Amino acid sequence: MRGGSFDVESKERELDELRQRAAAPDLWNDPEAATEVTRKLARFERLLGQFERLHSVIDDGELMLELAQDESDTDALAEVTSDLDAVDVELAELEVESLYFGEHDDSAAIVSVHAGAGGVDAQDWAEILLRMYLRFLENGGFDVEVDAAFALLLAVYAARTGMTGPYVVLLGLPHYLFRIAGSVLPWLNQPLPERFSRKAVCVLQIAALIAVLVPLFHGPALDGLIIVVVLALLWSFGRDIRWLYRTRT
Repeated sequence: MRGGSFDVESKERELDELRQRAAAPDLWNDPEAATEVTRKLARFERLLGQFERLHSVIDDGELMLELAQDESDTDALAEVTSDLDAVDVELAELEVESLYFGEHDDSAAIVSVHAGAGGVDAQDWAEILLRMYLRFLENGGFDVEVDAAFALLLAVYAARTGMTGPYVVLLGLPHYLFRIAGSVLPWLNQPLPERFSRKAVCVLQIAALIAVLVPLFHGPALDGLIIVVVLALLWSFGRDIRWLYRTRT
């Protein structure tokens, strides 16, 4: 609707502008700006594509509903009603997302969960809250990542207190090694596709570090847990690097 919270015509003009900017040969001379352009482009294409699809489904549904009523076809009527109910759910979700087009609505938000001084129970509750927040945000379609600085801080603390060997620092380093490599190889700074596995590995990384600090494991079991998580991190980063290499421009 013109002038509404989701002005389709305005968004289509913005989409054309974003496509032109994304096609510029010097796009990746500024990786930060390029990432912003490609991220907004992907969002606009997704939303407008969803809008066009829903518009088509509604038009088809109205026609099929009229035919089903004229022919008294109860099966067809039930099918069309079910399809339109599904469209209604998608429209409600689209309406909520249309609210996030303000000046700062597209900016990142920082959420911190602190266990405080409550001991093991507080650590457990903090971990539960972290999983709840991550699951809620992922289900809501938000782009979420666990703070790499938090992971490194936990890893260094675990190593310094002697809770395990110094190799535990490996759990906090991959993100920073990736960023350092990105300063040498610009194609590593391109936006990555959304993957649930990447976020799951991040949650596993934090959970393992919390398990080290509590501690929930000892001796060989703890060493085995760290090795498993390090291998999972290497697999996740390796998968992303391979994808970036194949799609580099």
